[in-house]
Amino acid sequence: MKPNKFMLIISILTMLVILIGSTFAYFAISASSTEGAVATEAAVINIKLDVLPLYTGNGLIPTNDTDINIAYQNQCVDKYGSGACSAYTIKVGNDGQDTEFVGTINFTLEDITNFKYLVLDNNDNVYQSAVVVDAGNEQSLGNKFSLASGTERTFTLIMWLPNFNYDQSGDDANGNFSATVTYTSAFGSRVTGTFSS
Repeated sequence: MKPNKFMLIISILTMLVILIGSTFAYFAISASSTEGAVATEAAVINIKLDVLPLYTGNGLIPTNDTDINIAYQNQCVDKYGSGACSAYTIKVGNDGQDTEFVGTINFTLEDITNFKYLVLDNNDNVYQSAVVVDAGNEQSLGNKFSLASGTERTFTLIMWLPNFNYDQSGDDANGNFSATVTYTSAFGSRVTGTFSS
């Protein structure tokens, strides 16, 4: 009986040594790879955003959507000197890697029921068609666009009270608005700016 116990103990120890050795060999093989098999690169993103008043300060009256371009060309004042719209310049700059950007806006409205906006590019072409403001929700400032390093892009945001040809003083008179403008890069970096009436 004694030789069998001795052989049993030797067999168990041998199995333990084989198990430990094979486990170490498995992890050593799994953890190694060839040089250069994995490459990572950090994106360098430096976004600038300016939201500047262009034509503001006039109390807004309802304006026909079809007259907004004329009102904008007249510095957001109608032919009677009343405030027909408000306009802000948005400048997005990129001092980092070339990348794509997309812009959104989130409005807060106080005592305003009817409000619209549109976005023009730097040549005064429509970049984002007229949109009814959905307060409290992010809305588009237009399609994504590319910016090379060291460049910027300029947009004009125009906002107005749409005219429904009835007395809107109960819906829109003496109201205020504010908004947060956000631009996000393809790498996920974000920059925000705010403005208010």
